[in-house]
Amino acid sequence: MTEHVVAKADDISEGESISVLIEGREIGVFLKDGEYYGYLNYCPHQGGPVCDGDLFGTFDAAFDRDTLEYEEFWVKEGEVLVCPWHNWEFDLTTGEALANNGVSVPKYQVKEKDGDVIIET
Repeated sequence: MTEHVVAKADDISEGESISVLIEGREIGVFLKDGEYYGYLNYCPHQGGPVCDGDLFGTFDAAFDRDTLEYEEFWVKEGEVLVCPWHNWEFDLTTGEALANNGVSVPKYQVKEKDGDVIIET
């Protein structure tokens, strides 16, 4: 593994991201709840710049078969990365697509050390 210092920890605010270029690959680095996440800026759907998308929440639902009642509720506020091209949604903490099992954005290990943000490739 090679470590790349990509920013100072103060350069990324909570809930924000930066993009960096490492070995010809654009990588988005996100800070959410004190944790760093890094993803290749390439949507597996049609190659869009997924890391340029916003962080939102998403809807989930529950259906009661006995009463036939259906309820929608908002979940994962600030934890869903939405690709700006076609609105595919990805879990920020895992990179997994929310609606397509087995599809994910390639993930990189990101850590903070001595005030630096470091990506491992």
